Amino acid sequence: MNPAYLKTGRSNSQRFRPEERRSAQRFPAKWPLRYRVLPACPGGTWKHAHSVDMSVGGILIDRRERVPRGSMLELDIEWPGLYHDKPMVHLLLIGAVTRVERRGTVLRILRHEFRYGGQKIEGAERRVAVA
Repeated sequence: MNPAYLKTGRSNSQRFRPEERRSAQRFPAKWPLRYRVLPACPGGTWKHAHSVDMSVGGILIDRRERVPRGSMLELDIEWPGLYHDKPMVHLLLIGAVTRVERRGTVLRILRHEFRYGGQKIEGAERRVAVA
């Protein structure tokens, strides 16, 4: 009795394809941002970094500082282009650190809102735009 994989000339290990862990596609997004570890004290220090890529549910940033898995970060990203007919809005994110790797820190996005001139843009949660 010959196993089916011998008929194709391939072994089981050659046919294995690692399963994609992400539920949403990531898009390249290199934008400057500010971040701080939560809970932030009033007037807490903001640090600077850049986003690397993002999806609907997560973001990779090129932070140099190591923060333990599960820590919460607040991000303030200058969102390029027009959004809800407003120029250069800010995307504010709250995210939980899921892992730290050589390329940077991966956050699961827990909450987000778009702001223009310090005011929340109403309805922005329903229509997320990716530039």
